[in-house]
Amino acid sequence: MSEPAREVEPAGDALLSALVRESDVPALVFDRDFKVRAANAAFCALIGCSSAQVFGRNFLGTLQTPSVEAVRRLRGLEPGRHDQAQVWHVLGTGEAPLAVEYSFVALQGPERLLGGFARLRSGDQMLIEQLAHLYDELEKRHRELKRLHRRIERLADTDELTNLPNRRAFDAGFEREWLRHRRNQKPLSLVLLDVDRFKSINDRYGHVRGDFVLEAVGQVLRAGVRATDLPARYGGEEFAVVLPETDTPAAVRTAERLREAIASQSFPQLEADFRVTVSAGVATSGGDFRPSDRLVLFVAADTALRSAKERGRDRVETHRP
Repeated sequence: MSEPAREVEPAGDALLSALVRESDVPALVFDRDFKVRAANAAFCALIGCSSAQVFGRNFLGTLQTPSVEAVRRLRGLEPGRHDQAQVWHVLGTGEAPLAVEYSFVALQGPERLLGGFARLRSGDQMLIEQLAHLYDELEKRHRELKRLHRRIERLADTDELTNLPNRRAFDAGFEREWLRHRRNQKPLSLVLLDVDRFKSINDRYGHVRGDFVLEAVGQVLRAGVRATDLPARYGGEEFAVVLPETDTPAAVRTAERLREAIASQSFPQLEADFRVTVSAGVATSGGDFRPSDRLVLFVAADTALRSAKERGRDRVETHRP
């Protein structure tokens, strides 16, 4: 398909168009009738078109309807009217360049949101230069979207009460550590902890004060493990800690340290002498116990936890293969 015949441009305009075409930043130039006079390869790639398809096209025709209305409004135009005198009146007042965000219709793929600014260049042609700061705006939007995405991921993976990883994050992290354990053949330990008689705490003091207890347990777990460990709120009053490259004796020491730290906490929201305790179960994959998958390891730790409950609470029990 041959390129359409192009109008002869004044030297200044030709230079401007050449600069646009040579730029790595997505950019275009359109005239006072909104007809595209130049668009570079970066812009064409962005919206999925060829230079032949975009040249001479009405700039407004590349926009989503809400953006068309916004552009017309900013130019002093009403929908359905094309009185260019209004454009010159709005832009000729000496006001600052208009900040605009355009929603383009991509010829291929999803729509693109692009930011830019318009300014009036004095001269015979009264050319509206749309040298869009598309690159800057796209980078800004990309950074913002990444920031929001990271925040959403954190919210999706974090327990709101304790700020620990939640069940979803625990399952994913446990799976990662399990696969690493299978590759490097180094021991992997799991500690499950459960707040003793938590139902009676809620019944006696109420759920709000019960939440204080869970928050405190979460703080102890965050402060009491290594950066490579994975502490999590598994659900309700039950917590879990994945300990990579940790054998049974080391895992038991960690569990005992956490148990003692929780028992030493004071809770002014409850009674002055009230003592919160936890029971813990420890299981390790490695040595004599080599479970076929992580679920078997979890069941082993849960069995040890139940044993700690049955044997009086406020204690640590280990799985015995």
